[in-house]
Amino acid sequence: MKNTDWISKAACKDLETKIFFPSQGEVVNRLAVEACDNCPVKAQCLSHALHHEGYGYWGGTTEKERKRIRKQLNIRLDSPSTGLGNYGAPAKTGRIRGVHPGHGTVKGYNFEQRQGQGICDSCKLARKKYGQDLYKKNKEKVNA
Repeated sequence: MKNTDWISKAACKDLETKIFFPSQGEVVNRLAVEACDNCPVKAQCLSHALHHEGYGYWGGTTEKERKRIRKQLNIRLDSPSTGLGNYGAPAKTGRIRGVHPGHGTVKGYNFEQRQGQGICDSCKLARKKYGQDLYKKNKEKVNA
């Protein structure tokens, strides 16, 4: 049984989603941190994130912090119950605030492209890096 009633009470519900998903090497947006610090449902959000979210800033924690907590508490990252997270094909329903599977990855880029929606900066960056790495690899093969 999933209970996502807490989402409607979240301090972040009206904020732009992309501030919770910094590109690789970027610091989490100050507005995201402040929203989480003052959020009445921070504990519920963190509990959800520990079990279902591999990417982004959730419940006042970064991806790295949640990974450490999961390891300490022996929690396995499950496939998402609400259509969020970083696994396989997206669920048809239950998407929250435009977050999609594989955010900030080539998989996420492809998903956004197939959906015909605007492609977020994190996914564009992932696709650009993939293209650069592929170009470099192919150039090395030709020069070898």
